[in-house]
Amino acid sequence: MSVSKEIKVEADNTVSGKWVESSQVTAPKLGACSVVAVYNKHGFVVSNISAGENKEGPAVAKLCREYSRLKASLFGNEAVMLWILYEQENAAAGPAIKPAMLGVQPVQTSVQVYDGESFMAKTNDAGARFSLSSSAGVVRASLSRQDGKGVPIALLGTRMTVRCP
Repeated sequence: MSVSKEIKVEADNTVSGKWVESSQVTAPKLGACSVVAVYNKHGFVVSNISAGENKEGPAVAKLCREYSRLKASLFGNEAVMLWILYEQENAAAGPAIKPAMLGVQPVQTSVQVYDGESFMAKTNDAGARFSLSSSAGVVRASLSRQDGKGVPIALLGTRMTVRCP
């Protein structure tokens, strides 16, 4: 049985869930936001953090508390991975997220930078859409235009800046 329910994490919010209940979690309308995701084959905790005003610190602390609370019930006390995505204009705040996540002790950390402006449509400022999805036990991350045009770009955690073609 295939689960296709999508969970959205809006700006300045954190969501958690199990992959058996939802096959995809998305962070829509990214302009200059950061997204932090802790996940494994069982589930995920994802935060969508608005840029500015030093919001990253409190949001990451909240995500770490959520992870600690859910470590057994959501992640089965098994190893987790960490995804950090931040907009290139957040070059000062974005890199500070990784050291703040030490309490999670991920087995793998992927960091990706994106050019938010390149994802903006000419007619509106909808921005980018981050997606973390699970299929057959494999979790993938991608970034696409919010307006649905174009093809999603697979995120590989190369630290190179992702631009919308």
